[in-house]
Amino acid sequence: MQIPQIDVVNPVGSGDATVAGLVYGISQNETVENTLKGANVCGMLNAQEAKTGHINRTNYQALFDQLKVEKI
Repeated sequence: MQIPQIDVVNPVGSGDATVAGLVYGISQNETVENTLKGANVCGMLNAQEAKTGHINRTNYQALFDQLKVEKI
């Protein structure tokens, strides 16, 4: 997966946010690609906030569109 550079403010909880994104994608029957992208975006958005566990959803789509999933 190719991900863009982000400004990290507080990485605490980013793994949990990523897992939450995975669970959400799976529960919504998203494609594998969209599930992986969504999960990573959740983790990245969490890392960009000072408050742990907070995600600014206004930036979700912009980051989502920048992620690229490649078959290996």
